[in-house]
Amino acid sequence: MGWRLQGLIAVALGMALTAAAQDAKPMDLDGAKWIWLMAPDANLNTIPEQSCFFRAGVAVTERERIVTADLAVTADNLYEVIINGKPVGGRAANPDGWRSTKRFDVSSLLILGDNTIAVHAYNTAPSPAGLILKLHVVLTDGSIVERVTDATWKSSLEFEPNWDQRDFNDQHWAPPREITAHGAPPWNKLAVPDKAEPPSKAKESPVEENIPDDFAWPSGIVYVGDDRSFTLAQGSRGGAWHTLGNMIFNPGSTRAFPEHDFPGPMKVGQTLRAIRWNSPLVKGGADVSVGGGLSTILVDAGDGGALGSPTVSFDGKWGYFSMVRPHQDAPPPPPRPP
Repeated sequence: MGWRLQGLIAVALGMALTAAAQDAKPMDLDGAKWIWLMAPDANLNTIPEQSCFFRAGVAVTERERIVTADLAVTADNLYEVIINGKPVGGRAANPDGWRSTKRFDVSSLLILGDNTIAVHAYNTAPSPAGLILKLHVVLTDGSIVERVTDATWKSSLEFEPNWDQRDFNDQHWAPPREITAHGAPPWNKLAVPDKAEPPSKAKESPVEENIPDDFAWPSGIVYVGDDRSFTLAQGSRGGAWHTLGNMIFNPGSTRAFPEHDFPGPMKVGQTLRAIRWNSPLVKGGADVSVGGGLSTILVDAGDGGALGSPTVSFDGKWGYFSMVRPHQDAPPPPPRPP
């Protein structure tokens, strides 16, 4: 009895090791398509700055166990991957980093049965946009389960609560457009790392747990609205698109020194806005409801004008920002693209 049991264990282990050995070849993105939600006649080179949300299901048979499960992914420009509601990883900085794919070991996140892959991708400037992903799973019997990005995925340009959860109903979402296969222009062939990194852990709160009862919470935030990023034409750096918001820019002749924020070192817009929380009324300006708070315009640079990310004095009493306005005798600015 004992010898027979040991033999069964040895056979099972041998099957797993054999399957892993057969799958030892480097991973690639072959078979995957670059996808994005866009009209069939949309110009790929002028996809606007926007978020795009993607979902796809993948079934893993309950008759076998998972030996390895690797996920290779990149997006032009930024992205975050979630499996079954749990974070996998992504890239939240360096819009030009799409050339470097990431490879994650997601074996701990997959379950036997139905799984859901969710991706939030972000295009940081009017330019080509796309997501490409490949999930490669090896089971104990040597069989392989793969899921690649293609037109069978679901996609949306609108955020919805719980969109990345398994039980979310995505039937009203649209299929994305297959832009091109892996290896074709404009992204060409990309290499996948030889080793997979573990999935990201949930972010820990930077706030201390023991918060004093008399702690003075911020009553609101100030931010730049109505994007006015300056787009440079292709050709400046290997055909890549860039915006002033993606460059290091310190406003001259001012004491303002902006911090790095998403998606770049400095945001440029037409209006300086404020949201004050837990306030029934914000006096002055054009108030609109934003995320449960009230947003009001503090400064408007006007048509053709722009202002930069604000900074605050050490005592919190003053805010500093740089702004340009067109001369009153200047010709009217050209219409903004839709």
